[in-house]
Amino acid sequence: MKKDWNSSQEFCSAERSHLLVISDAQEKLPWLTAEHYWIGLRKSTDSDWSWGNGLGLNNITVTSNSPVQHCGVLKNGILQASSCEVLFQWICEKSPE
Repeated sequence: MKKDWNSSQEFCSAERSHLLVISDAQEKLPWLTAEHYWIGLRKSTDSDWSWGNGLGLNNITVTSNSPVQHCGVLKNGILQASSCEVLFQWICEKSPE
């Protein structure tokens, strides 16, 4: 199943979780290879990327090739920007209780 970024975030929220947040570059998930996966990364109107929990990127680079790409995906362990309306799989994670 694939969804756009907003629908993916809503799915995670309904499961009492949120889209994946990567706290540092070492945490990237290399086992996610051929597919794109939505993660909790979004570009705000002031052109700054941040995680759904409000934290900044901490020296993590996002690859983007278009000014209309405002949502983050993970592919081959690399953070990439995408249009938020594209349909991808997603990764939810639960916050520690």
